[in-house]
Amino acid sequence: FFLMIRLPLRSTLSSSSASSYVYKRQLQRAEIVKTISSIKATEGVDILKPGREIDLLENLYSKANTHLDGKSILYMWREIISTITNSVQSSFEIVVADKQASELSKEVRNYYGSKAKQTFDHESAKVIKEISESKNLIAVLPIENDWWLNSLPKNINIFGCLPVFENDCLGFLLGQVNPERARNNKSILVCNEESKNWISQKYNFTIISNLQDKFMISVDEYYEDIEIKGVSILGSFGYIKTG
Repeated sequence: FFLMIRLPLRSTLSSSSASSYVYKRQLQRAEIVKTISSIKATEGVDILKPGREIDLLENLYSKANTHLDGKSILYMWREIISTITNSVQSSFEIVVADKQASELSKEVRNYYGSKAKQTFDHESAKVIKEISESKNLIAVLPIENDWWLNSLPKNINIFGCLPVFENDCLGFLLGQVNPERARNNKSILVCNEESKNWISQKYNFTIISNLQDKFMISVDEYYEDIEIKGVSILGSFGYIKTG
């Protein structure tokens, strides 16, 4: 969620008092965030709501101004949440099947904040097995790998991509998380040549990868099921439009 800080009129506020005002207001917001996180933990609510979260982040992104661009505002907010409460990501370890110095790993740190527990250089197959056995793990898998050739465990879904911006995806977020419809959506499918031809007649799609006569493709919009033989859905996610 996003909590606005409204300053009094410029003429009534000195620079020092403005800093003090913002600081006090931020502490108030921090207490609200902590309370909500505590309630959710007590009630056992799944704190990850990927559709609602991405819509909130898109609202943040739209607050871009002459001083801060949308991405800077978004990443600052994620870092604040991570630092103040260890909130959304605190219950999870993020396991990344990529090098620590990769662009994808950089995006993991940007998105989840520096306080989230993150480990790197994992093998994709082991990561998928581990997340199927634990709700305390989120996996990040690069799009150029071959992990998608084998069927995912039934309790595992793709529920996000990084970066979260339109047409910038370097990797997917996977875990025991149910995908959720957002304002802007894409669904990830695996199909063969024949089923791809059928898909092309009905959907706006993009080929992400092609290995061993199989295709991983994205289609616009949110889908839980597609009635085309030979097609499996790996998950869906929301994204932020930048144009």
